Amino acid sequence: MPLSGMAQHSDALSRVNVLIGPENSVQVKGKLFIIDGFRSGKKVKTDKVSIYDLDPLSVAYDVENGIVSVSCFSEMGECVQRQLHADGQKNYRWRIAFDAKDAAVAEELMVVLREMLVRTQGK
Repeated sequence: MPLSGMAQHSDALSRVNVLIGPENSVQVKGKLFIIDGFRSGKKVKTDKVSIYDLDPLSVAYDVENGIVSVSCFSEMGECVQRQLHADGQKNYRWRIAFDAKDAAVAEELMVVLREMLVRTQGK
């Protein structure tokens, strides 16, 4: 990724972290999208997924539940590995999801996530 693209990627990632608030933290390490979930300041879960396994066209807002989600490409099935830190349990999920009770925040989060995925995946 060119230097200017890396700066845009970093800006987008920073914006995602602001939008999702203190309950989650997102980082990108190589090809991995890593989302840590916190409760009362303690890390309780970690989701890991290859950025290339997430479908940018699936970014959606579930108004009823207040969640912005991004699904795995349909042929991938469950591509998100979740580790629960309390008991070390690992399982797989078909999407990543962020709480977004405010519609304006949800809209901005969807735009930033979609653009970041498209830019990273080169589509």
